[in-house]
Amino acid sequence: MKHTPHTRAVRFFSGLFYFFSIFMLIALLLPGQLHSQWIPQSIPVNKPITALEFTDSLNGWALTGWGPEQDTCYILHTSNEGNNWLVQQKFYNYTFYSMDMVDSMVGYASGVGGGGGFTLLLKTTNGGLNWIDLNMPTLGVGLIDIFFVNRDSGYVCSDVFVSFGVWRTTNGGANWERKVNGLNQFPYKLFFINFSTGYCGGDFTLFKTINSGDNWFAINGFSAIIKSIFFLNENSGWVGLANSRLAHTTNGGLNWSYQLPNFTVGSTTDLYFYDSLKGWGGNRNLKIIKTTTGGSVWGFQVTSSASFTISFLDSLRGWTGDIGISRTTNGGGIITHINSYTNFIPEDYILYQNYPNPFNSQAKISFEVKSNSFVKLIIYDIAGREINIWQSNGILLSGRHEFLFDAKGLSSGVYFYKLEARTQDGVVVFSKSKKMILSK
Repeated sequence: MKHTPHTRAVRFFSGLFYFFSIFMLIALLLPGQLHSQWIPQSIPVNKPITALEFTDSLNGWALTGWGPEQDTCYILHTSNEGNNWLVQQKFYNYTFYSMDMVDSMVGYASGVGGGGGFTLLLKTTNGGLNWIDLNMPTLGVGLIDIFFVNRDSGYVCSDVFVSFGVWRTTNGGANWERKVNGLNQFPYKLFFINFSTGYCGGDFTLFKTINSGDNWFAINGFSAIIKSIFFLNENSGWVGLANSRLAHTTNGGLNWSYQLPNFTVGSTTDLYFYDSLKGWGGNRNLKIIKTTTGGSVWGFQVTSSASFTISFLDSLRGWTGDIGISRTTNGGGIITHINSYTNFIPEDYILYQNYPNPFNSQAKISFEVKSNSFVKLIIYDIAGREINIWQSNGILLSGRHEFLFDAKGLSSGVYFYKLEARTQDGVVVFSKSKKMILSK
């Protein structure tokens, strides 16, 4: 057949339509990859991640643990941002708790071995290709946390009664000194600003040292066990508690103010702040909490798995680990939070139009709940793909509630939001959708 200019044009546009159709089909079949701000990464073992460390944009390590003592645990490594994770080492009869990679060559990993019978502390000097046992004194306990300020100087701690305390080394783990003067509670978490100044989290008490652990003094009055600690400098720091609350200091721990997200997150098990405003927290409730206001307001980001441990390089690039590992390249993207006003009882369930509409970056979605309910609010794009889900982790009290939707990372267009309320028996008592327009 002889092709005229007309037939060539028809064939060209037919082919273009074909490839466009294939692209749209793939887009519809892969909504998670298109809209998820935390992208799951494949790991070679089916084990929970207990520690996760990246030293640069390419190299990262992860430990597995929390399984039975008579089990195999792994050290995983990636050299390409987590696109591929490989088993670097495996250990039988060990459980790993914590790690600290000082740089891409030198790092430490702690835990318990021998079915709980001996203390485990490993060290690598070649990026994890080999790990040597530092032969800590046999304490009969595991080392629950570890923090090094450089290749040679660091601290480890144990929270078991028979030999609780903090140990210090200044020669890369060759020798250790126990430092417990003033430390009268089990230590759970360590954070050091420098070799001299550091903190140790305990039961309702934070301990501080300014002389490298020779003396500890107590900062009392916290409402729960301290599960995570992060300081930007000697003045500004945060702690995460076991009751969903966080606390913030601006004067080196002399005074603390509580910060409470308006949603349940359980224990905040890990913290990272990029600067005085942007910070993230890990937990095990399928949410990563995030603030862009220094903690005065906390939102959350939905992940496909829990986020027990987190590792960030800057304000955009980060990883989270628990049941699997996920990665973000835009700071996790969308954050959401909700404010509740429960001093009145509405006459009915109401979903209001978002304000403003159209909106540029953030929109407030208000709704009223007639009676205590399980509530879910879902954001969809024009193709019907779920791009954000907020749901109460328990009964949401009757009253008026305001949900702040942050559309950072989304393109302009039409979106929909749907409110669904259920009784404790699972009966849907309200379901309604509305349209909103994002215009950037």
